Amino acid sequence: MSIKEFDLGLDCESIAKKVIDNRSNWVDRYELFYTFGAAAYLDNKNPKPSLNKYQHRLKKYNKILKSEFGGVIESLCDYFKAELHDEIACPGFHIFDERANGFDASIHIDTPYSNLSIYSDDFKNARSFTVLIQKPSSGAGLYVWDDKKTKRFIDYQIGIMYIHDCGLLHQIANDLNISKDEYRITLQGHVITFSGKTYIYF
Repeated sequence: MSIKEFDLGLDCESIAKKVIDNRSNWVDRYELFYTFGAAAYLDNKNPKPSLNKYQHRLKKYNKILKSEFGGVIESLCDYFKAELHDEIACPGFHIFDERANGFDASIHIDTPYSNLSIYSDDFKNARSFTVLIQKPSSGAGLYVWDDKKTKRFIDYQIGIMYIHDCGLLHQIANDLNISKDEYRITLQGHVITFSGKTYIYF
């Protein structure tokens, strides 16, 4: 499995400023990092809709994200020939600061689609994408295992979208050394096709 790279031509400095200006809307995750937006892999784990936070959060954050980053979301939809869905969250952001230093992220494959209310087992072409929006001085990247054995490092560059199959084994590069008042900000999302329609989501 390979990583595909594409430059969407985003104004990352402007996007980063908007993300930081919306700090009051960040969701604290385990006192290790933040998300700006609802995330299926974090908020939609409970099978009882009344007990999960995903639907509640996506209604709030989709409105904000569409207002603040409508052009970015439109560019993503155009690239993937995809659309949004009212029952799933817009692509959002991961934000790491100095609290994440020493954090050993999990080694995993991406299966958030299984948590979606629209999930159907006839899905295909499940992919994930990441765009580095702001880079701390210590750098940012991803470890991947193409054959489940050989580990390699993907050095993220600002503004480049990195796309991979959801079955790719990967890990946030765990050599984080983020200084105070620095952020590692990434635009995050997934792509899935059901019944001939393709959607992007977080």
